[in-house]
Amino acid sequence: MKKLMIAAFAAAAVGGVFAANCKPGETPDEQLDPWAYSWTFSGKTTTGVLVKGIAAKETGVCNPGTIPGTEDEYIRVPATLKIQGYTYQCNPECGSFGEWDKEAFVITKPAKDYFDGLGEAGNLGIAHVIGKKATQVEIGDTFDATTVDSGEEYSVVFAGLGTYNLKNVRVTSASGNFAGAKITPHALSVKGCPEAIYWTCDGSAYDNTDSWSVAYGKWSVKYSASAAKAYGKNGTVAKLPVVGKSY
Repeated sequence: MKKLMIAAFAAAAVGGVFAANCKPGETPDEQLDPWAYSWTFSGKTTTGVLVKGIAAKETGVCNPGTIPGTEDEYIRVPATLKIQGYTYQCNPECGSFGEWDKEAFVITKPAKDYFDGLGEAGNLGIAHVIGKKATQVEIGDTFDATTVDSGEEYSVVFAGLGTYNLKNVRVTSASGNFAGAKITPHALSVKGCPEAIYWTCDGSAYDNTDSWSVAYGKWSVKYSASAAKAYGKNGTVAKLPVVGKSY
């Protein structure tokens, strides 16, 4: 499975340099003044439900490497998608967000799960301070992540606009839209979570030519003063829903 790879960001303010990232659970050195940002991706994707035929074999684990046959007729249906988490940045400058890490991000819909691997710094993408008075920001990048229990891969592009705090040299908040693909959807409510396929165009048979499905919706990021204070004091990270092996 691919590792969770989500780009780190930096907003290009006037002057300044970018500090090293903190990792969730680590107490900042010398009681620095870290920042914390709350992230949410909410929208739609697909999952699988049994239309007819017999149930999938109960393997007890997902098997994303196999394609259901005619006896495992699980068809894709719309499902709610929600990913949330936090980024932390030690002693930051110039409005950076920090690194996205598996310990600080979870997916709760369409099923509770966590991500494989640690976030790794990647392409900085787009994060620019804009507006007549340098009080706005434009952000855009990619999100690539794989869930551990189900092996579903998400790859979406997200972009949006927000506000910038010129005095504190950091992004206040931003929001926008995201769209991309999920590979591959499963029937997550069924033990063994078989892969979900789709109909042929005339609805007379099943097709499994493409493993990709859709993922789209809205996203937002917001500076969290309370999370930053708790993290700076003793390295405490914000609480997230308990996830893992929920089916």
